[in-house]
Amino acid sequence: MNNVIIIGGGIAGLCAAISLQKIGIEVKVYDKNTEPTVAGTGIIIAPNAMQALEPYGISEKIKKFGN
Repeated sequence: MNNVIIIGGGIAGLCAAISLQKIGIEVKVYDKNTEPTVAGTGIIIAPNAMQALEPYGISEKIKKFGN
């Protein structure tokens, strides 16, 4: 398996893409939205979820943009 297509750019799809790229697999992610949508949107990530995101190397980036 050298190439993978992931349908859905949510947290699970993006974490899967990061994990696969780390082991050398080429990944393409497709989502129904062509651009990020933020109007009227809120995202809450619980502390245990932040710990679960640490192996993906993105928890510090999330903290940087959180408020």
